[in-house]
Amino acid sequence: MTVDYLSALNVGSGLNVTQIVDAIVDAERVPQENVIQKRIDDKTVSVSALGQLKGDLTTLDKNLEAIDGKTGLVTTSSSSAVTIEETGTFSVEPFEHQLNISQIAEKHTLSFSGFTAATSTASVSSLSFDFGEWNTTRDTFTTNASRSSQTVNITAGQNSIAEIASAVNAANIDVEASVIKLSEGAYALSFTGPSGLDNQMRINATGTTDAVSDITSSTVEGFEITVPAPTPGTSGTDLEKYVNEHPGGTFSLTGNANFSIDSSTGEIKSTAMIDFAGGSTRTMTRVYTQGGDTKSEVVTLTVTEDASKTVIRQAQSELDIHDLDGLSFTAITNAQSSAAQATLSEQLATFVRETRAITGSDGAFSLTGADAADFTLVPATGAISYTAGGQITTDKNLTLTYTAANGDAFVETILIDHDTSHVSVHESTLNATNGGGQIVYDLGNNTNFSARMQTVFNATSSPQFSLSGAPSGVTVNHVEETYTSSSVNIGSAPATGDIYELVIGSITLQTAAAGAGGYSSLDDVVTALQADSDYASASFTISDTNGAGAGGEIQIAYKTGGPVTDQIISFSKIAITERYQSDATINIGTDNQINDQFTLSVGGLSLTTAAAGAGGYTTLDDVVTALKADANFATAPFDISTDSGRIRIDYNDPGDQGNVNIAFTKSVGNADGNFDNGGFDGTVITPSRDGIGDQTGFANGGFNNTQQTADVGLDGRYALEFDFSDPSLAAGQTINFDINLSDGSTLQHTEQVSFTVGAGVDSVSRLADNGPINLSVETAGFSVTNNTTTSPDYVNTASAATSSISLNYDPSIRAADSRHFARAGVNALFTFNGVSIIREENEIEDLVAGVKLTLSDTTSGEITIGSSYDSEKALTDLRGFVSELNNMIENLTALTFRGTPGEDDTGPLANDNLAKAYLRTLKSMTTREIIGYGDSDLFLSNFGVMTERDGSLSINETKFNEFFNENPDAFSAIMNSRVTATSNLVKPELSGTAWEAGKYQFNIDPDDTADVTKLLPIPEATPTEMTLSNGKYLSTDGGARGLAVTLLGGGQDTDIYIGKSLLDMIRDFAEPIISSTSDITTRIGNYNDDVADYKIDLLELKERIEKSRERYTKQFSDMNSAVTGFKKTEELLTNFQEAWKASLSR
Repeated sequence: MTVDYLSALNVGSGLNVTQIVDAIVDAERVPQENVIQKRIDDKTVSVSALGQLKGDLTTLDKNLEAIDGKTGLVTTSSSSAVTIEETGTFSVEPFEHQLNISQIAEKHTLSFSGFTAATSTASVSSLSFDFGEWNTTRDTFTTNASRSSQTVNITAGQNSIAEIASAVNAANIDVEASVIKLSEGAYALSFTGPSGLDNQMRINATGTTDAVSDITSSTVEGFEITVPAPTPGTSGTDLEKYVNEHPGGTFSLTGNANFSIDSSTGEIKSTAMIDFAGGSTRTMTRVYTQGGDTKSEVVTLTVTEDASKTVIRQAQSELDIHDLDGLSFTAITNAQSSAAQATLSEQLATFVRETRAITGSDGAFSLTGADAADFTLVPATGAISYTAGGQITTDKNLTLTYTAANGDAFVETILIDHDTSHVSVHESTLNATNGGGQIVYDLGNNTNFSARMQTVFNATSSPQFSLSGAPSGVTVNHVEETYTSSSVNIGSAPATGDIYELVIGSITLQTAAAGAGGYSSLDDVVTALQADSDYASASFTISDTNGAGAGGEIQIAYKTGGPVTDQIISFSKIAITERYQSDATINIGTDNQINDQFTLSVGGLSLTTAAAGAGGYTTLDDVVTALKADANFATAPFDISTDSGRIRIDYNDPGDQGNVNIAFTKSVGNADGNFDNGGFDGTVITPSRDGIGDQTGFANGGFNNTQQTADVGLDGRYALEFDFSDPSLAAGQTINFDINLSDGSTLQHTEQVSFTVGAGVDSVSRLADNGPINLSVETAGFSVTNNTTTSPDYVNTASAATSSISLNYDPSIRAADSRHFARAGVNALFTFNGVSIIREENEIEDLVAGVKLTLSDTTSGEITIGSSYDSEKALTDLRGFVSELNNMIENLTALTFRGTPGEDDTGPLANDNLAKAYLRTLKSMTTREIIGYGDSDLFLSNFGVMTERDGSLSINETKFNEFFNENPDAFSAIMNSRVTATSNLVKPELSGTAWEAGKYQFNIDPDDTADVTKLLPIPEATPTEMTLSNGKYLSTDGGARGLAVTLLGGGQDTDIYIGKSLLDMIRDFAEPIISSTSDITTRIGNYNDDVADYKIDLLELKERIEKSRERYTKQFSDMNSAVTGFKKTEELLTNFQEAWKASLSR
């Protein structure tokens, strides 16, 4: 309170203005301030309490997530090499199995090195990944038909190896790319593909705008340097492959004025002296233009110094030979003045020609070396012949020296390299007589040609034959591998709608449904199988061995010659039983009494229920059960059941049942107006599913889904075919030609064949094995492997350009790329209960229903895996679940407590209807039914969980153990949402959250369509059609929305249970409340806004009170001034009166 000093000093009117103003202002301020502060306090308490509620629910959700998926099932493995977990797709039964793992699946890894940093670039604009299997020599690639090729585009300017790796990873193509630092300044780009033998990779890199390749070449300094022209082909550099695929273009060169290019061949030559002093490397770009496309490669030419400056010219030549009867070759062709390359190096011929031009006289050749005595030499031409006698079966080393007239010399070291792995050339003489027909002459028979040819053939994994110089009447063929059935029979009961299926390896062929009368012959069936769309691309043909005649067999012949792995073949007549179903829902009536009876007549067979007991029959299921108790049912050719309120009749045997009259009646009892037979009124009923495939008389001819062996004599042989009707093989003709045997890419052996055609019966046989030949080496028969001349004053040829940094991986056309091979992709190999199993991946879900096995290592012997239900573990998990619920209920109860009369213990949210609604909902969920885990609903109380008087939950462990031991699989209903099928031929999966828990019926129709219908808890009126996508049937509507069904084997109709656990139902309740958009979050925000507004109200109240204080102070101050004036007047009058009184007294 402000002190009024004037009043304290008794100056002025004597009024305490300050005290009076304070009293008036406080009387005005305090009531308003108390109201606002109470509002702030109330809202703050509510915000804190709602925050606590949200926090408690968040903790509940997090803790429930940690125990989600508990089933009471305990899995065990005697080895860490296998881990086990449930998948939730099937109900898991206790099991025990033995495994022995010999190999785990590995991923194919490729590594491209040669980079100096992670920022190093590669000239690529896209990478194409093919998936399949490389053979053991990695020169043949078989694509994986089930995995499509993938292309990753590389953005221009973002082609560092780190950016390329990021682009591949972002493409999400199941290939992992990474940059690996090998050592300081050495980096590699690595690609790892999916696991499995047939998921290995083939990579094709496409260059940037003009598909640049980086190549290197090297040479010794000299006057005329030649960089060899690209060699078009399927191997070599990217440019060489492109020129091979797009011939007819022209070459140009940029980047170095000291070189020119041959526009037609692409050969690069220097136009001046190229020496080491001018720089050790020269870089230029060789450009190829064809049409509107331009492709180029950067050529980096490394020049080495000729330090010795000797005048000796040198070259080294090598000839790879096998056994030979003799050998001759020449050093040059033409006279010395116009010498050109013959067998030996081009440098030798150039030296001879140029020195002859300088001197004007011929020089002379001389021969020395360790084996010179075995050869003779023509000094003028350098022609060399082997004259030692006997076969050449060892290496020969020679040195040929050409000495010019001026004394200059050129030395060529000659190595004749004998090795049994080199290409061999042998001769065979045949005996052939012409009878006008054809002869197939086996190339793989060791009595038909030379023994050497048979040896090479046997050692070659992928033998390929070709002919050179053969007459038109002689061709090489690969005899087709053929499989033939034995005593096949399409059956003696053909019918409309019949379907036959032939499975050969991975190819499945099906006939169309047969027309009226069915297929009448094997030839008709084969013709219909050939009409299947998959047949056109099949690698085989099928036929009926007798054509339209009776008694034929199915014959399968592969189109490509050579051995094919024995195939698994199956031939079957698809069997489907006929089904009848009432048109509408059947009503057994509402006036059913004791002794009532119902009768179902199907064809000539009648089934009648026993007389009903007290109260009569109450449901259609009761009636059907009683009908099946009739003694006639045991011999009935059909089964009966209910389906969504209808009677369904399924015949036991496949095939058409003909016209069937069906009637359903109430045969004994009161007539009931509500009775409805659902259309089973005694008339001929149309089947809801036609039966096909009567198996009478059918025989698969041995094609019984097992591995078949090819027909003897037609098992992929290689052969020559002699067509003696061809004029080129007329009697008297002398025939000479070569048979070339390769491994698919490299020549292994040449057989020189000769014979004179005689007259007589068609025949071909070997007359003589003449052994190795006397070889006359043609021009350039040697390979110049190293040019070592060091004097820089003559013509030099640079080394052939080689790929430097390339991201291609295709060993079948680029052998050097095998250096990129880091690790093979292989399958997992193991035995399961003694049965050999192969899988592409280490995660396996199709061996034990509802269980995923993960293989991580091999085992030295059998190990044991198993599972069993553990009531103690389940009880422990249940205690944890109940504890979480009790904590939440207790906390929420305290927050909403209404208070004890006479006590100040009311909960902060006692009047919050939203919080109280949450408490009611949570308590009600503990008694809610749990559906989708069987035909009957489950409750928490089944497991012994009881609600106490205070609202908490407790567990009756005796009751829990009793129920769990009888129904262990039901425990999943507490904490494990799942989707299961009653058939192990169907694998269901769920996605999204739109599905509804319950029981569903999945049906496969004969036309390969499928539908799903909800049966429980509330049946759906109509089935939901499912769509087939990527091998899965998908439901996009109805209660099963998000259900995907995969057929294992042929699949079958089945019941599917979709169960949502109580734990997930509680989480579904909690998660919206704790979200950032929930009512609680909104309310907390609103309350905080209210508190802020109330604080503003306090500030505004303070401002108003201060203004009132100023006003009151002024008013009372003015009044005080007036009183003071009055007091002064009083004093004047008093003084005047006193003076007047004094004057009177005088």
